[in-house]
Amino acid sequence: MTLDRNAEKQEVPVNPETGKPYINTLAAVAISPAGASPEKSTYVAQAVDVIRESGLPNETNAMFTNIEGDIDDVLKVIRDATMKLAGQGYRTRRGDPSRHPPRFRRTDPRQAGTGKRDSVEITPFTVVKRKPFHVKKSTPFFSKKGALSCSFGYSVAIMTTMKEIAEQTGVSISTVSLVLNGRDEGRVNPALAKLVRNKATELGYKINPLARSLRTNKTRILGFISEEVATTPYAGGIILGAQDAASAYGYMLFTVSTDGKASEENEIATLKRYGVDGFFYSKMSNRIAHVPESLNEYPVVMVDATDHENKVPSIEPDEFMIGYDATNRLIQAGCKRIAYVGCAENMIAQDGRLAGYRTALQEAGRAFNPSLVCNVVHNGPALRAVNKLFDDEHPDGFFCFNDARAWYVYECAARRGLTVGKDISVVGVDNHRVFAETLEPQLTTVELPHYEMGYWSACKLISMIEGKDVDTSSCPSARASLPPLDAPIPAKIHCALIGKRFRHILSFSVLQRFKCLRLFAQPIFYT
Repeated sequence: MTLDRNAEKQEVPVNPETGKPYINTLAAVAISPAGASPEKSTYVAQAVDVIRESGLPNETNAMFTNIEGDIDDVLKVIRDATMKLAGQGYRTRRGDPSRHPPRFRRTDPRQAGTGKRDSVEITPFTVVKRKPFHVKKSTPFFSKKGALSCSFGYSVAIMTTMKEIAEQTGVSISTVSLVLNGRDEGRVNPALAKLVRNKATELGYKINPLARSLRTNKTRILGFISEEVATTPYAGGIILGAQDAASAYGYMLFTVSTDGKASEENEIATLKRYGVDGFFYSKMSNRIAHVPESLNEYPVVMVDATDHENKVPSIEPDEFMIGYDATNRLIQAGCKRIAYVGCAENMIAQDGRLAGYRTALQEAGRAFNPSLVCNVVHNGPALRAVNKLFDDEHPDGFFCFNDARAWYVYECAARRGLTVGKDISVVGVDNHRVFAETLEPQLTTVELPHYEMGYWSACKLISMIEGKDVDTSSCPSARASLPPLDAPIPAKIHCALIGKRFRHILSFSVLQRFKCLRLFAQPIFYT
């Protein structure tokens, strides 16, 4: 077939023998040996000979062997050259860009036992528009009037399309679309849906996020507005949980940290410019919060926070059960006088944990004694208040609002020569590594479900965006069971109590250890 390559304008010619459009293509093929064996030059020459004998216009330079012709002819020659070496046992790579032939290896006898492998690789660097494609990086290589341009120096991945999956499974493209977009339930036969998914996996089908966003007007981006969460190490599990759930369902997470004031609206405006589909609004320490009016038109889930009217979906720890479980653990340990070292600040957690403490005592037939409740803040005043609690009430069990307040109990016990786990029992809240794992003996504590709250909130937000149920049962690394997505607002997570193995100190007494610790803590607690 004769082509006028210099014509200013021409119709794409059709091959009369095949009826297919004649797509002129220039392919730059790299044929590269790896290793030190001189015999591989022979194999490189064999591959080049196949190209020479094809009859297609070709040339070899210092970098590539260039082949020009119809796309089908070019790809066939590249495959023939690849299989020429593959048939002899040499490892090859992607001889045909539209397929992935088997990889072959042959060990040079001179390299036996060395672990080294010789190879000759044939890699085409070409861009064709026969089907949709993705190019890692494109650099103009060759262009003529009436011909396609090519890229060289970067490999090309030909993407599988829904049309190809439909052709190979014998179903319509719309059916493939329903299955691959997760909208097949009740609309496509389950066996047929399984066939489509298996074929998509076999062909390496990947969803094109950009194309889908243009089609659905959804970016699959979630915005996470964090006040203190991102900057608090032990609370970062909230973001990690949300990220894992988002990734599992094909979403991306953009996180911003705010001060809860002026910067918040600026960050929200930035996320909106990225076209996010929905927002997380997260606070620290389980509090009542107002969702900004600028988010009223978006799906929103609150994390570790609740709105005043309980209208916005939210997730928080079950504060009541924290106090209830911790107190019951002390009762089971045989404690007779159980004190509560609480928080003097006005917090939802304080009220809930105190209520759980009182209920557990009541159910055990014990009267609530206000003298055993010691609400403190921090530092010197807190230490002195707990010290007074020891002297006045002589408790043998302590439920502490958090692990930091459990430190004061350990300190006061050390001053009196009391051993935690023997003379007194202590339960904290947080499972904070700085305290729970460094105190000796290790602190028994209730773990706040940061990861679980993040995972649940992402599942809830995605279900709101997509208008369908999302499975939360696959949550990894979960110590606490997730509530159902349709749980009443706020949804509550029953937290796990982490029991630590108590170890008796042999060489050092508790008092001696804390005398050393006080030397470092003195500037903090005695000002």
